[in-house]
Amino acid sequence: MKKYLSILAVAALLFSCSKDDEAKIGFTEQEQQVLNAIQGTFYGEYYTNNGSTLYMTEEISFSPYSEPKSITGLWSFTAAGIGTMTTTYGNGSSILGEEYIYFSLSTSPSGEEQTISFYKYDPDSGYLTNKEDKRIITIINNSSFKMRAYGLTKENDVTFKKR
Repeated sequence: MKKYLSILAVAALLFSCSKDDEAKIGFTEQEQQVLNAIQGTFYGEYYTNNGSTLYMTEEISFSPYSEPKSITGLWSFTAAGIGTMTTTYGNGSSILGEEYIYFSLSTSPSGEEQTISFYKYDPDSGYLTNKEDKRIITIINNSSFKMRAYGLTKENDVTFKKR
């Protein structure tokens, strides 16, 4: 009899916990606010020599997904959307061309620091072609944000404005 009660107790425990284990679908409220703010095309300029020399520019277009998408390959991550990134060096004489990107969002447990990661991919095959490019992002408003390479200080922020 004890054997049957033990089996029933284990079965009841398993079925009562099933809802707790279900994965959350959709973006958090904070992620959705970031996605709403960055949707579109933004332009930023990077300077050297204490701000006197234009080093490079970036134009990034963001197209958020309606819900997160799992990407697996060399790197596995949850994509928040796709986009393009065009990088130009110096006076425009050296253009890398348009690169296709997945992007993902992450927020620190305290909610104070938000990061965005870019993963370049081949649009024909969908395969990732580059490693993670992780940056800290701070939303200013729906037409601008600040971004810097992960690990750098706020003095390295670059302001991106909507085109």
